[in-house]
Amino acid sequence: MTNLEKRNSARNATASLLTELLDAHAAVQFDTTSWAILQMVGDEEVWTEITVKAKMDKFDPFVTAEDWKAEEEAKAEKRAEKAKAKAEKIARDKAKREAKAKAQEAEDEG
Repeated sequence: MTNLEKRNSARNATASLLTELLDAHAAVQFDTTSWAILQMVGDEEVWTEITVKAKMDKFDPFVTAEDWKAEEEAKAEKRAEKAKAKAEKIARDKAKREAKAKAQEAEDEG
């Protein structure tokens, strides 16, 4: 059996496992191993796509998962840094406005 045949067999077997679950959620199958599921986000319809892929040579899902987790953590840290910087800028801007208002008020009184 060639590598292509092995990947196709594995992909089709996984697709068969998922078919019943996806059908139960009204998924629309549009290829041998691809489905779309309609989700409601608020009052808007959003389609999500699920496609089964098979990988072999040099693919380690555990390493890939660890890399993904590390990347997600780095993104979360970056978002937290941006949120902190934004909050600090808002606080600085507010302090400047208050100082300016106080100076204007003192000038008006003086």
